[in-house]
Amino acid sequence: MKREELESEFEHRLGSIRADNDRIQWPAAMIEYHGEKGIALMVGENLATGTWLSGDIVVHWENGKHTMLPDEFTLIKENVWLLI
Repeated sequence: MKREELESEFEHRLGSIRADNDRIQWPAAMIEYHGEKGIALMVGENLATGTWLSGDIVVHWENGKHTMLPDEFTLIKENVWLLI
């Protein structure tokens, strides 16, 4: 999958997914890149820092590192919240 495809999917979900008390449930997906799995999360305003901006897609990898979403990757699970 390409980065732009997941960004588009996340933007689409933002318009339709709402958590309790009408707050947005930020999209998250499980991906794999070069044999390592990670959770791709869209950064909301409450998590924005000097490094990550609201709307960025950040990946939390199995090894504990955090990076921006790679340009191409394998999508394992489109919506991590459905696993809960």
